[in-house]
Amino acid sequence: MPFLLKSWVLIAVIAYFFHAATAIIDKFLLEKRISHPSTYAFWVGIFGIFALLLAPFGFFIPALKEFLFATISGFLSVLAFYSFFVILQKNEASRIAPVIGGFSPIFVLLLSRIFLGESLGWMELMAFLFLIAGGVLISLAIKVDGIRVQKPETKKIFFITLLSAFLFALTYVLFKAATNHTPFINAFIWSRLGGFIAAILFLFGKESRYDILNSSRLQAITSTGAFFMLNKFLGATGFFLLDYAISIGRVSIINAMQGVEYTLIFIFAALLSRKYPKILAEDFRRPALYQKSIGIVLVVSGLALLALG
Repeated sequence: MPFLLKSWVLIAVIAYFFHAATAIIDKFLLEKRISHPSTYAFWVGIFGIFALLLAPFGFFIPALKEFLFATISGFLSVLAFYSFFVILQKNEASRIAPVIGGFSPIFVLLLSRIFLGESLGWMELMAFLFLIAGGVLISLAIKVDGIRVQKPETKKIFFITLLSAFLFALTYVLFKAATNHTPFINAFIWSRLGGFIAAILFLFGKESRYDILNSSRLQAITSTGAFFMLNKFLGATGFFLLDYAISIGRVSIINAMQGVEYTLIFIFAALLSRKYPKILAEDFRRPALYQKSIGIVLVVSGLALLALG
């Protein structure tokens, strides 16, 4: 008997597909290391202004509580990305992604339980654990010599990583709270405007303003044009679908499904790495393949449990 995923789970899978495609294209457009965190956070938020294109489909000023939930959600999302880029500048992604991927869903589970009254059935809880474990395994880098797990190098960086995970979690929960009392399109537009306001604030700093106006992303816009805009369209579509899935589904499960994105990134990199080995460097040694394969099995198992549930 074929498995039929809940609509919000399927929408979240499609959203993570768009996120994975955006991440791969970013590797072609930009250098590997983060040079200016404020620049990257600025571009994450600034494109939120285009959410106003959805205004004819249901844009109005909601009650104060819903207005604050939505705008603060978008505002905090830019700060979450900024903190993520700060630690990514000092550490490889392989050290950071497992920590955020592991702690963010736990924060979401606790916050959604406290503030939204959301609880998981036993099968959903098992799916939640499988999805987290799979995502961590796929993104985790392990040194072959000594099998020592890489982790952030200092307590300060580890604390900032936890802060980033918490901000991402709070963003998810606040947006879910907004959509509980105002239509999705309205909440989405106000959240993107909140992110746009956060992005504008980076222009008030002299140093960050100079970095933004001379950034590699600005150069990418002028040099790659349509390719860059296609990537931004894919990213915006992914955010829209993910937010919609949150509005109709369980926010804790959707956040735990980040392992789906890691799985797709690994698959895309595996398919393209032979043609672009310098851009899409991926560890295909046997221990890494075993590890990632187990992670993928756990992610698929988590999705299967959601289907059965």
